[in-house]
Amino acid sequence: MYDLITNIFNYLVPFLLVLTLLVFVHEMGHYIIARINSVKVEVFSIGFGPELFGIDDRHGTRWKLSIIPLGGYVKFLGDMGPASMPDKSKLKKTSDNHNLMFHNKSILQRMSVVLAGPLANFIFAIVIFTFIFLVYGKPFSLPIISEVIPNSSAQIYGLKANDKILSVGNQKIKSFEELRNIVQMNPNANLELSILRNNNIIGIDVVPKLVEIEDNFGNKYKIGQLGIKSNETEYLKLGFFSSLIFSFEQ
Repeated sequence: MYDLITNIFNYLVPFLLVLTLLVFVHEMGHYIIARINSVKVEVFSIGFGPELFGIDDRHGTRWKLSIIPLGGYVKFLGDMGPASMPDKSKLKKTSDNHNLMFHNKSILQRMSVVLAGPLANFIFAIVIFTFIFLVYGKPFSLPIISEVIPNSSAQIYGLKANDKILSVGNQKIKSFEELRNIVQMNPNANLELSILRNNNIIGIDVVPKLVEIEDNFGNKYKIGQLGIKSNETEYLKLGFFSSLIFSFEQ
């Protein structure tokens, strides 16, 4: 019983809090663009099912928290329900507030309201990553070998733990990610490594082994692999514009 309660607080509660935040940002994107396009929003709900509590604002929108915290929705005037299926009985030009209904807006207006949700999540992610890179820095793995896999190309060609890769050919290596990209793109090719070992710079030629990997979608790829790992991580603090660029990339 104790383990169950611990798992709920360690995993389920944080998951629901993060999901609630993402849903709020997503639905707020729909809400803001709907208001800009003069669409009346009847309900802004975090969660589904029966309402726990809520308030009405001066625009006639019901802001509420519902009992099932696994999503959320905005309900526009003229919708039959949270799925935004049109209530055809209300879409007639003789209906009250005809011009405030989502389904009576132009295609461009409706498209902008629909796209605003996922776009809000993208913008939110960029803001969060920019803040992290500014305050904490961008994490990267140092090109220092922490482990050599037995019977791998790395072991065969003499690479050892604590070796620091300085360059591959004429290309200087600043991170383990750079080294990995080069290795993966050069299966069965001879690579000239410059290595710092025990304060001495030495040269070692290695040939990455050709391996076939399969991604989560069942696609198969052939890449080069040395058989080394790195656990050395550092954080590089970035300026605002660099943080913004890397946030878009991330």
